[in-house]
Amino acid sequence: MNAKPFAKRLVSGTALLIEAAALCVCSTSTMAAVIVVDTNIVVPQTNAGIYINVVTGVTNVAPASAPGWDLNLFGSTGLNFFNPTAPPGGVYVVSGTTPAVLNPGDLISAASAFGSGAGFRSTQDAYLGFRLQNETMGNATNYGYARLTTTGPSGHPAVVWCYAYEDTGAPITVATCGDLLFRNGFQ
Repeated sequence: MNAKPFAKRLVSGTALLIEAAALCVCSTSTMAAVIVVDTNIVVPQTNAGIYINVVTGVTNVAPASAPGWDLNLFGSTGLNFFNPTAPPGGVYVVSGTTPAVLNPGDLISAASAFGSGAGFRSTQDAYLGFRLQNETMGNATNYGYARLTTTGPSGHPAVVWCYAYEDTGAPITVATCGDLLFRNGFQ
């Protein structure tokens, strides 16, 4: 039998593990990560709506209770999108003056147009693009998207089923998230 003794296999395996760890630690390139969060956030039909901190996952109807919030979906008569103070110039991808309805395959980057306003007021299952100031990455600007279902003619009721963001500041391509199959418990 030509099997290595256990001690030699252990040393070989350990050496390989150390080499792999050294490559990861010594790498100068940034390892990008797309963070995807499946959720079920019902947007209250109120003047405050819901504040969402995309990075920490904290949501609340009061901005002070969602510190560092990135998104605010609100409106008592129609769905609206309000901007935090940073990054300046708006956080939602817009088409003209309204938040744009995005689809899987669309790219969100620094070249996108950003703003705020009213939108998503028809019955639809669509994606909202955004940028955020990532407080865990030195306040770097990151790009992301959220999947919403809305109901016409006001946009309410509205639900955020999932959101995703790229944590290095690189552009992000909208991909499907928030599996419809599991939304209603297979009903």
